[in-house]
Amino acid sequence: MATGNQRIRCNTRLTRCPQKIHLEVIARNEYMNDDKRDPTDCSLFYFALGKVKLVHGLWRQAAWHKEQQIMLKFLSNDFSQPRWKTAALKNAYALLSKQRWGSWATQHGILCFAD
Repeated sequence: MATGNQRIRCNTRLTRCPQKIHLEVIARNEYMNDDKRDPTDCSLFYFALGKVKLVHGLWRQAAWHKEQQIMLKFLSNDFSQPRWKTAALKNAYALLSKQRWGSWATQHGILCFAD
C-alpha cells in the first residue's frame, strides 16, 4: 500500500497537463479497444487520474459482465474510510492469490489513488 508521500508524488505527477492528457487517451483507447468495452481494461488508468465515479459509471453500463453487480456494490463504498481500505486490500490479495493480475492491479489502484 502506498504511503502518504508516495500517493502525493503519484498524484502530483499525474496532474501535469501532458501526462494527464496522455493517460486519459490511453484509458479511453483501452476501453474502446474492442466491441466488448470491458471496464476492467481501463479501470487502473482512470483510478490513477482520480476518476472513480467514471469507473463506477462504466461498470453500470457493462450489464453483460458477470462481475457487474459485485463491482457496483464494491465501488459504491467510500475508500477514504479505514474499513473500506482494509476491504480493498483483502480483496486485492485474494485476487493476487488467484493470479488475476489485471483485477488485482485495479483493486490495488483503488488503494493507491483513492482520496
